[in-house]
Amino acid sequence: MTLSSNCTVSQYPIEIQGMEMWDADLVQRIVKFKAATMEKCFGLYVVSGKSIYLLSDLSESVSIDVTFRGAKYTILIDSKDVQHIQLSTSFVNDQNSVHQSLINIIIKRAFRDTNLKQIGKTPKFFDVNNFIDMPAQKMKIFQGFKASAQSNEFGCTFVIDSIFKFQSTQSCGERMEEIRRESRDNDEFMRRCRDEFVGNSIIADWGNQRQYIVEDINFELTPSSYKFDCRGEMISLAEYFSKTY
Repeated sequence: MTLSSNCTVSQYPIEIQGMEMWDADLVQRIVKFKAATMEKCFGLYVVSGKSIYLLSDLSESVSIDVTFRGAKYTILIDSKDVQHIQLSTSFVNDQNSVHQSLINIIIKRAFRDTNLKQIGKTPKFFDVNNFIDMPAQKMKIFQGFKASAQSNEFGCTFVIDSIFKFQSTQSCGERMEEIRRESRDNDEFMRRCRDEFVGNSIIADWGNQRQYIVEDINFELTPSSYKFDCRGEMISLAEYFSKTY
């Protein structure tokens, strides 16, 4: 892998007005929703975390209004708040190199532009439309890839690996019902559920199929009784899912 001698990127903080708290997944969806507009403004760009990376400086600050799933947001980028980074393929692996990170961001962006889907936070992409279904084992097997820029004796190398993901097709609710039937009393049921789920990852079967780590289980609340503040309105979890998905 080679880079041109003048491969410099401009780094700007990106702000999304209208969000109550920073949500990296929501930011990616808002940016993707406005991809055509942003490409007209910036050309090639990469958004990662709270920064946007461009191949040239902005001549003026940018404000882009977005209406996404009924909510209004504004993408703000201050042209004066810029840092310049000269990309280089000379880096040491796993040393928090900005250059390696940016090259890997570009690689990850390229994967996102394919029909492969990122599952989880790590840059692993899978073909979710073609999988091996194993109903007797209540399992699906997805084939995918992970790729990164690595430094070795040949210089900067693009490394790609074939990977597989094994995913249970049994929902958390179905598994909890199994545990309930096998438990002698409610205390055993709650203990076994916590042993089964707490500290482990689950994949949401809606929206962007994000991966979550279970911290605890609240047996006193239901999706209808649990309410939270959603853009100034107290709604139940059931209402939120009904409106959003």
